[in-house]
Formats: sequence, C-alpha cells, structure tokens
Amino acid sequence: MTKDEVWYFAYGSNLNMGQMMNRVGEWTVSKRAELKGHKLKFNVHSPRWGGLTANVVRTDNPDDKVYGALYCILREKVDVLSIYEGIKPTDTPVEADGVKLQAKTYIFKRSRVSGNPPEAYLNVMLTGLRQHGYPEAVIEEVKKIART
Repeated sequence: MTKDEVWYFAYGSNLNMGQMMNRVGEWTVSKRAELKGHKLKFNVHSPRWGGLTANVVRTDNPDDKVYGALYCILREKVDVLSIYEGIKPTDTPVEADGVKLQAKTYIFKRSRVSGNPPEAYLNVMLTGLRQHGYPEAVIEEVKKIART
C-alpha cells in the first residue's frame, strides 16, 4: 500500500466488484473483512435504488459483526465514492485476516426504521459477497437480515 492509497470498507452494493470497477476503476487489493460491534441494517432511503439500502449501526457488542470487503483504492477515489454515497466517510477500525486496520467507510446517521431492500439491490450485494468468497452461511445470514 502506497501513501496515495487508503483502505475502503464496503458492506452494501459496493461489495459488488463490477459496481466498484464502474465507480473507481481498478484497485490493488481486495479481501474479506469484518466490522465488529456493529449490525447490518437496511435503513437508508436511496432514490437510485428506489428503496432502503444498507447501513451499519454501532452496538458495541463484540459478538455483532458486519461482513464486508476491504478495497485498497487511490485516496482520490474516496471523493468519487462520496459523491455516490452523498456523505463523507468515517475512519473505522475493521478486521481482516486477524489484523485490525483503519478503513474509510460510509455510516449514515439516519434514524429511519429498517425495512426490506429492493430485490435488485440485495442481489447486487449478495453477488459481491460471493465474489469475495463468503460462504453460503453468510449469504443466508444477510438474506435473513434483509427480509426481517
């Protein structure tokens, strides 16, 4: 990783490598990572997706975790992602391969009630989890969160 690069933690539709390629171009590394002490919620309204999209909510419970992916991207690409997300990223500690790293991630401070995401959004997200090598048990866990 060079001084021109940062870690970006994706947990929603940016898990999808095709979407990330369209948004930021190439990256040098991507790998599975977890955000501990948080839960996945679908409580951010997106006009682009026509419904509720993913967010993470802090719980401080070490047993709670959000599955995602770390991308090593050029620092300047964070500004591009911020345009898509509509907010600035937060520096967040995540864990990958048993190592804690600081990563940029987008955490929305919305208090909207959680609901079900659009099927197209969920499919893009689940495809991304599969692209990063997550097992079917994780896929099923995310589906369950999305449908409750």
